[in-house]
Amino acid sequence: MTNADEEIIHSVSIGSGEMKRQPSWSDINSLIGRIETLEQEREDEHIRLVNASEGVTAADDIDDFKDNHVTSTDTPTLLRRRTSSRRGILARLMKRRQDDFDEEIEEVEHKFDDFEFPDSTFTFLITEPILSSPFVMGCATYAMCLTCLVLALKNELDNGTDDNPYGIAEVTRNVRATQFLGIIVGVLMDDEIPTGLELIGKGLEQNKDGDKQYSMGRIFFSSLLRISIGMMFLTCLFFVVIQESNVLDIFFDVLALEFVENIDDVIYVLCRRGFFSRRLKIAANQDNVIQCSSSHGARRI
Repeated sequence: MTNADEEIIHSVSIGSGEMKRQPSWSDINSLIGRIETLEQEREDEHIRLVNASEGVTAADDIDDFKDNHVTSTDTPTLLRRRTSSRRGILARLMKRRQDDFDEEIEEVEHKFDDFEFPDSTFTFLITEPILSSPFVMGCATYAMCLTCLVLALKNELDNGTDDNPYGIAEVTRNVRATQFLGIIVGVLMDDEIPTGLELIGKGLEQNKDGDKQYSMGRIFFSSLLRISIGMMFLTCLFFVVIQESNVLDIFFDVLALEFVENIDDVIYVLCRRGFFSRRLKIAANQDNVIQCSSSHGARRI
Protein backbone atom coordinates (compact mmCIF):
# COMPACT_ATOMS: atom_id res chain seq x y z
CA MET A 1 0.00 0.00 0.00
CA THR A 2 1.48 3.39 -1.00
CA ASN A 3 1.67 6.51 1.10
CA ALA A 4 -1.09 8.06 -0.99
CA ASP A 5 -3.39 5.09 -0.24
CA GLU A 6 -2.68 5.36 3.47
CA GLU A 7 -3.41 9.07 3.37
CA ILE A 8 -6.75 8.42 1.62
CA ILE A 9 -7.76 5.85 4.23
CA HIS A 10 -6.70 8.19 7.04
CA SER A 11 -8.70 11.05 5.50
CA VAL A 12 -11.81 8.89 5.01
CA SER A 13 -11.60 7.57 8.59
CA ILE A 14 -11.44 11.12 9.90
CA GLY A 15 -14.37 12.04 7.70
CA SER A 16 -16.44 9.11 9.00
CA GLY A 17 -15.75 10.26 12.57
CA GLU A 18 -17.03 13.69 11.64
CA MET A 19 -20.11 12.19 9.99
CA LYS A 20 -21.13 10.70 13.32
CA ARG A 21 -21.17 14.24 14.64
CA GLN A 22 -23.51 15.27 11.79
CA PRO A 23 -21.05 17.45 9.71
CA SER A 24 -22.10 20.54 7.84
CA TRP A 25 -22.26 20.75 4.04
CA SER A 26 -19.00 22.75 3.99
CA ASP A 27 -17.23 19.87 5.79
CA ILE A 28 -18.65 17.41 3.26
CA ASN A 29 -17.53 19.49 0.28
CA SER A 30 -14.00 19.90 1.70
CA LEU A 31 -13.83 16.15 2.34
CA ILE A 32 -14.88 15.37 -1.25
CA GLY A 33 -12.32 17.80 -2.60
CA ARG A 34 -9.61 16.20 -0.48
CA ILE A 35 -10.55 12.73 -1.74
CA GLU A 36 -10.40 13.89 -5.36
CA THR A 37 -6.97 15.44 -4.80
CA LEU A 38 -5.62 12.28 -3.22
CA GLU A 39 -7.07 10.15 -6.03
CA GLN A 40 -5.28 12.29 -8.60
CA GLU A 41 -2.03 12.00 -6.65
CA ARG A 42 -2.46 8.24 -6.49
CA GLU A 43 -2.95 8.05 -10.27
CA ASP A 44 0.19 10.13 -10.87
CA GLU A 45 2.16 7.93 -8.49
CA HIS A 46 0.89 4.82 -10.24
CA ILE A 47 1.97 6.18 -13.63
CA ARG A 48 5.43 6.98 -12.31
CA LEU A 49 5.85 3.50 -10.84
CA VAL A 50 4.73 1.81 -14.07
CA ASN A 51 7.13 3.91 -16.13
CA ALA A 52 10.02 3.14 -13.78
CA SER A 53 9.42 -0.61 -13.53
CA GLU A 54 8.50 -1.49 -17.11
CA GLY A 55 10.18 1.30 -19.03
CA VAL A 56 7.15 1.98 -21.18
CA THR A 57 7.02 4.87 -23.57
CA ALA A 58 4.61 7.71 -23.27
CA ALA A 59 2.42 6.27 -26.00
CA ASP A 60 2.39 2.78 -24.44
CA ASP A 61 1.70 4.31 -21.04
CA ILE A 62 -1.37 6.06 -22.41
CA ASP A 63 -2.62 2.86 -24.06
CA ASP A 64 -2.16 0.82 -20.89
CA PHE A 65 -4.09 3.28 -18.79
CA LYS A 66 -6.83 3.50 -21.38
CA ASP A 67 -7.27 -0.25 -21.06
CA ASN A 68 -7.44 0.07 -17.26
CA HIS A 69 -9.81 3.07 -17.35
CA VAL A 70 -7.48 5.28 -15.34
CA THR A 71 -5.95 7.48 -18.05
CA SER A 72 -5.54 11.11 -17.13
CA THR A 73 -6.31 12.23 -20.70
CA ASP A 74 -9.77 10.64 -20.72
CA THR A 75 -11.61 13.67 -19.28
CA PRO A 76 -15.19 12.31 -19.55
CA THR A 77 -14.16 9.15 -17.68
CA LEU A 78 -12.59 11.16 -14.86
CA LEU A 79 -15.63 13.39 -14.61
CA ARG A 80 -17.93 10.38 -14.41
CA ARG A 81 -15.77 8.80 -11.73
CA ARG A 82 -15.68 11.98 -9.68
CA THR A 83 -19.41 12.54 -10.05
CA SER A 84 -20.21 8.97 -9.02
CA SER A 85 -17.82 9.26 -6.05
CA ARG A 86 -19.50 12.48 -4.92
CA ARG A 87 -22.97 10.97 -5.27
CA GLY A 88 -21.91 7.83 -3.39
CA ILE A 89 -20.60 9.79 -0.43
CA LEU A 90 -23.69 11.98 -0.28
CA ALA A 91 -25.96 8.95 -0.51
CA ARG A 92 -24.15 7.25 2.37
CA LEU A 93 -24.34 10.41 4.44
CA MET A 94 -28.06 10.85 3.85
CA LYS A 95 -28.74 7.19 4.63
CA ARG A 96 -26.80 7.36 7.88
CA ARG A 97 -28.58 10.51 8.99
CA GLN A 98 -31.95 9.00 8.06
CA ASP A 99 -31.15 5.85 10.06
CA ASP A 100 -30.23 7.96 13.11
CA PHE A 101 -33.45 9.93 12.72
CA ASP A 102 -35.52 6.75 12.45
CA GLU A 103 -33.92 5.39 15.62
CA GLU A 104 -34.82 8.58 17.51
CA ILE A 105 -38.41 8.38 16.26
CA GLU A 106 -38.68 4.73 17.32
CA GLU A 107 -37.37 5.59 20.79
CA VAL A 108 -39.91 8.41 21.21
CA GLU A 109 -42.77 6.22 19.97
CA HIS A 110 -41.79 3.41 22.33
CA LYS A 111 -41.66 5.86 25.21
CA PHE A 112 -45.18 7.12 24.56
CA ASP A 113 -46.68 3.77 23.58
CA ASP A 114 -45.82 2.01 26.85
CA PHE A 115 -47.71 3.63 29.74
CA GLU A 116 -46.57 2.76 33.25
CA PHE A 117 -49.18 2.84 36.00
CA PRO A 118 -48.67 5.62 38.56
CA ASP A 119 -47.35 4.86 42.04
CA SER A 120 -50.69 4.93 43.83
CA THR A 121 -52.90 2.54 45.73
CA PHE A 122 -55.50 3.14 43.01
CA THR A 123 -53.26 1.00 40.81
CA PHE A 124 -54.03 -1.99 43.06
CA LEU A 125 -57.66 -1.74 41.97
CA ILE A 126 -56.55 -2.54 38.40
CA THR A 127 -53.62 -4.91 38.72
CA GLU A 128 -54.50 -7.04 41.77
CA PRO A 129 -57.21 -9.68 42.19
CA ILE A 130 -60.49 -8.60 43.75
CA LEU A 131 -60.68 -9.14 47.53
CA SER A 132 -56.90 -9.54 47.76
CA SER A 133 -55.07 -7.54 50.43
CA PRO A 134 -53.70 -4.96 47.91
CA PHE A 135 -57.18 -4.48 46.42
CA VAL A 136 -58.66 -3.97 49.90
CA MET A 137 -55.86 -1.53 50.72
CA GLY A 138 -56.74 0.50 47.63
CA CYS A 139 -60.41 0.68 48.65
CA ALA A 140 -59.50 1.60 52.24
CA THR A 141 -57.20 4.38 51.07
CA TYR A 142 -59.93 5.81 48.85
CA ALA A 143 -62.38 5.77 51.76
CA MET A 144 -59.84 7.54 53.98
CA CYS A 145 -59.19 10.31 51.43
CA LEU A 146 -62.87 10.82 50.74
CA THR A 147 -63.76 10.95 54.45
CA CYS A 148 -61.13 13.59 55.18
CA LEU A 149 -62.27 15.78 52.30
CA VAL A 150 -65.95 15.41 53.20
CA LEU A 151 -65.25 16.41 56.81
CA ALA A 152 -63.28 19.45 55.64
CA LEU A 153 -66.09 20.50 53.30
CA LYS A 154 -68.75 20.06 55.99
CA ASN A 155 -66.74 22.20 58.38
CA GLU A 156 -66.52 25.02 55.85
CA LEU A 157 -70.21 24.89 54.99
CA ASP A 158 -71.10 25.11 58.68
CA ASN A 159 -69.40 28.51 58.84
CA GLY A 160 -72.14 30.06 56.70
CA THR A 161 -74.95 32.25 58.00
CA ASP A 162 -78.34 33.27 56.68
CA ASP A 163 -76.94 36.47 55.21
CA ASN A 164 -73.73 34.79 54.02
CA PRO A 165 -74.47 31.08 53.36
CA TYR A 166 -70.99 30.30 52.02
CA GLY A 167 -69.11 32.28 54.66
CA ILE A 168 -67.26 34.47 52.15
CA ALA A 169 -64.81 36.60 54.11
CA GLU A 170 -64.73 40.40 53.81
CA VAL A 171 -61.09 41.04 52.99
CA THR A 172 -58.79 43.59 51.44
CA ARG A 173 -57.77 43.60 47.80
CA ASN A 174 -54.42 41.98 48.57
CA VAL A 175 -56.07 39.06 50.35
CA ARG A 176 -58.69 38.75 47.60
CA ALA A 177 -55.93 38.54 44.99
CA THR A 178 -54.23 35.90 47.14
CA GLN A 179 -57.47 33.92 47.22
CA PHE A 180 -57.62 33.83 43.44
CA LEU A 181 -53.95 32.90 43.30
CA GLY A 182 -54.46 30.12 45.85
CA ILE A 183 -57.27 28.61 43.79
CA ILE A 184 -55.10 28.68 40.65
CA VAL A 185 -52.20 27.05 42.48
CA GLY A 186 -54.49 24.37 43.90
CA VAL A 187 -55.91 23.55 40.48
CA LEU A 188 -52.40 23.21 39.05
CA MET A 189 -51.34 20.95 41.94
CA ASP A 190 -54.23 18.56 41.47
CA ASP A 191 -53.17 15.47 39.53
CA GLU A 192 -55.97 13.00 40.23
CA ILE A 193 -58.32 14.24 37.52
CA PRO A 194 -55.66 14.39 34.75
CA THR A 195 -54.30 10.99 35.76
CA GLY A 196 -57.75 9.42 35.77
CA LEU A 197 -58.56 10.75 32.31
CA GLU A 198 -55.18 9.64 30.99
CA LEU A 199 -55.71 6.12 32.36
CA ILE A 200 -59.02 5.87 30.55
CA GLY A 201 -57.43 7.03 27.30
CA LYS A 202 -54.52 4.59 27.59
CA GLY A 203 -56.92 1.78 28.44
CA LEU A 204 -58.86 2.42 25.25
CA GLU A 205 -55.58 2.36 23.26
CA GLN A 206 -54.49 -0.90 24.90
CA ASN A 207 -52.81 -3.29 22.48
CA LYS A 208 -54.95 -6.42 22.16
CA ASP A 209 -51.88 -8.45 21.19
CA GLY A 210 -49.83 -7.33 24.20
CA ASP A 211 -48.27 -9.61 26.77
CA LYS A 212 -50.70 -8.61 29.52
CA GLN A 213 -54.25 -7.34 29.24
CA TYR A 214 -56.02 -5.20 31.85
CA SER A 215 -59.76 -5.13 32.30
CA MET A 216 -61.34 -1.95 30.94
CA GLY A 217 -64.04 -2.18 33.60
CA ARG A 218 -61.47 -2.06 36.38
CA ILE A 219 -59.59 0.76 34.63
CA PHE A 220 -62.82 2.78 34.49
CA PHE A 221 -63.59 1.94 38.12
CA SER A 222 -60.17 3.06 39.39
CA SER A 223 -60.17 6.18 37.20
CA LEU A 224 -63.63 7.27 38.36
CA LEU A 225 -62.55 6.95 41.99
CA ARG A 226 -59.52 9.10 41.20
CA ILE A 227 -61.62 11.72 39.47
CA SER A 228 -64.09 11.84 42.37
CA ILE A 229 -61.24 12.52 44.80
CA GLY A 230 -59.94 15.28 42.53
CA MET A 231 -63.37 16.93 42.25
CA MET A 232 -63.89 16.78 46.01
CA PHE A 233 -60.45 18.31 46.51
CA LEU A 234 -61.26 21.24 44.21
CA THR A 235 -64.63 21.80 45.91
CA CYS A 236 -63.03 21.91 49.36
CA LEU A 237 -60.29 24.13 48.03
CA PHE A 238 -62.78 26.70 46.78
CA PHE A 239 -64.75 26.97 50.05
CA VAL A 240 -61.65 26.94 52.25
CA VAL A 241 -59.93 29.70 50.31
CA ILE A 242 -62.89 32.08 50.05
CA GLN A 243 -63.41 31.92 53.82
CA GLU A 244 -59.81 32.74 54.77
CA SER A 245 -58.85 36.31 55.62
CA ASN A 246 -55.08 35.83 56.01
CA VAL A 247 -52.54 35.43 53.22
CA LEU A 248 -50.41 32.75 54.87
CA ASP A 249 -53.47 30.79 56.03
CA ILE A 250 -54.63 30.55 52.42
CA PHE A 251 -51.42 28.84 51.30
CA PHE A 252 -51.33 26.63 54.38
CA ASP A 253 -54.86 25.44 53.64
CA VAL A 254 -53.95 24.66 50.03
CA LEU A 255 -50.97 22.59 51.16
CA ALA A 256 -53.04 20.77 53.78
CA LEU A 257 -55.69 19.77 51.24
CA GLU A 258 -53.01 18.67 48.80
CA PHE A 259 -51.55 16.38 51.46
CA VAL A 260 -54.96 14.83 52.09
CA GLU A 261 -55.43 14.24 48.37
CA ASN A 262 -52.04 12.49 48.14
CA ILE A 263 -52.62 10.02 50.97
CA ASP A 264 -52.83 7.23 48.39
CA ASP A 265 -49.31 8.02 47.16
CA VAL A 266 -47.92 8.05 50.72
CA ILE A 267 -49.48 4.69 51.56
CA TYR A 268 -48.20 3.22 48.30
CA VAL A 269 -44.63 4.22 49.22
CA LEU A 270 -45.06 2.59 52.62
CA CYS A 271 -46.33 -0.56 50.93
CA ARG A 272 -43.31 -0.59 48.63
CA ARG A 273 -40.99 -0.44 51.63
CA GLY A 274 -42.77 -3.33 53.31
CA PHE A 275 -44.34 -1.48 56.26
CA PHE A 276 -47.64 -3.38 56.08
CA SER A 277 -47.10 -6.88 54.73
CA ARG A 278 -44.97 -8.92 52.36
CA ARG A 279 -47.90 -9.34 49.98
CA LEU A 280 -48.35 -5.57 49.68
CA LYS A 281 -44.62 -5.09 49.20
CA ILE A 282 -44.58 -7.53 46.29
CA ALA A 283 -47.62 -5.87 44.69
CA ALA A 284 -46.15 -2.37 45.03
CA ASN A 285 -42.79 -3.35 43.50
CA GLN A 286 -44.20 -4.92 40.35
CA ASP A 287 -43.75 -3.23 36.97
CA ASN A 288 -47.24 -2.73 35.57
CA VAL A 289 -47.26 -1.29 32.05
CA ILE A 290 -50.06 -0.82 29.52
CA GLN A 291 -48.83 -1.67 26.03
CA CYS A 292 -50.72 0.67 23.76
CA SER A 293 -51.27 0.22 20.04
CA SER A 294 -48.64 2.26 18.19
CA SER A 295 -49.62 4.44 15.28
CA HIS A 296 -46.31 4.77 13.43
CA GLY A 297 -47.88 6.17 10.30
CA ALA A 298 -49.61 8.95 12.16
CA ARG A 299 -46.46 9.97 14.02
CA ARG A 300 -44.04 9.63 11.11
CA ILE A 301 -42.73 12.96 9.90
